Amino acid sequence: MSEGFESIVERAVKDEEFRKLLITDPQKGMEGYTLTKEEQKMLSGLTEETFDQFVGGLGPRTTQGKWIHGAG
Repeated sequence: MSEGFESIVERAVKDEEFRKLLITDPQKGMEGYTLTKEEQKMLSGLTEETFDQFVGGLGPRTTQGKWIHGAG
């Protein structure tokens, strides 16, 4: 996964308002990030119901800690 993709997911896990933006208006949420077409497609298909499952499927990550499972 690209650095931009990981940055978006980390932000969405930690910032509820950004997560809502990413789900309701993915194009706006992805602005300013460099993503592959595949990453854009993955993020565009997220819903409130699928976000936790999506993040959990990424496995444990280390950035400033770990992804917070169940953050949706």
